[in-house]
Amino acid sequence: TLNSSTGLVTVNSGSAPGIYTLTYQICKANHPLHCDTAAVEVFVNAPQLEAIPDDFSSHVINACVGGTTSTVFVNDVYCGIPVTSSSVSVTLQNNGGIVGAGINSNGIISVPLNTPVGNYTLTYQICLNSNPSVCDTATVIISVVSGALPIFDFITTICNGTDAPILPLISNNGISGTWSPSVIDTTLTGTYTF
Repeated sequence: TLNSSTGLVTVNSGSAPGIYTLTYQICKANHPLHCDTAAVEVFVNAPQLEAIPDDFSSHVINACVGGTTSTVFVNDVYCGIPVTSSSVSVTLQNNGGIVGAGINSNGIISVPLNTPVGNYTLTYQICLNSNPSVCDTATVIISVVSGALPIFDFITTICNGTDAPILPLISNNGISGTWSPSVIDTTLTGTYTF
């Protein structure tokens, strides 16, 4: 639509892609019969679905137990808006050599135990649920290491009766696990194992 006061052309959301020609006329305010016409072309691009490459190599997978990645949706967008499992479907197009690798509907990749140590590049595809013909692909880098040790940066020596930190379930280097015991008791001396 053309705003007759400002001359601005507005394209409504959801307009079909294509080239649109608008013809407009201008007339002098003090001489309404003195007019001229012209045309303006408006280019409407198809909505952009963008799968952006991910590098999860800093959050290593322990070959002894396997593991999962963060979601590949973390930086993928449709028309600039982050995608979710309700807006796109996702498939693993190439496992990069990780036999048994999979991806769930939330974009989380699973790596089975006993995967050989190494760096792997996998390829996934996202497609719009509202229009499955609109798709994009991207790569994911995953690092599998042998017997990786979890790294934590919280205080490991705690005084009796002081506030205890909450034990994290994911280490700084991306290893998931549980603690035993699961909660720190600052009234007792003890060891907590991840």
